[in-house]
Amino acid sequence: MNSNLENDEIVNQTNTPNAKAYIADVLTTLKLTEKQREELASALVMWESRVELARSSNKEALALAAQREVDTLRAKIAGLDAEIVSLKAEIDEAKRGLLTIASQKRSIDTDILQQELLIAAGRLPGDEDQVVKEQDLNDLANKASTDEALAQLKAKMGR
Repeated sequence: MNSNLENDEIVNQTNTPNAKAYIADVLTTLKLTEKQREELASALVMWESRVELARSSNKEALALAAQREVDTLRAKIAGLDAEIVSLKAEIDEAKRGLLTIASQKRSIDTDILQQELLIAAGRLPGDEDQVVKEQDLNDLANKASTDEALAQLKAKMGR
């Protein structure tokens, strides 16, 4: 199987389909390994029953041979268990890498956002200066009307 170094190289690429393909390959290997483990576990049950049968029949030489097979199967199962844990960890790491890639692609470009807001407001991109001028004019008009209202109030109070 691929090493963690190769995993990091694939997941850190901005090419998400390659990372997804890598995860699919590791998942396939995981499923095959789990199936192989199940087959060995079935064989282990069979050989353990043979050990018991040989011992109950007082055939110690046969029981020892069957016990060697049981020990071999247990060792293989332990190796597959370790490989399964490793493959699951690899898949989790690759998924985290994909989430990192996805979050990097979701970053907000403020310039694009500003242009989209202008368009939503019925303006054309590039009209930012016009918007600022209109705001300044509106502010001046509001100030002028406020000054005028204040002058009228002072005039009324001065009577």
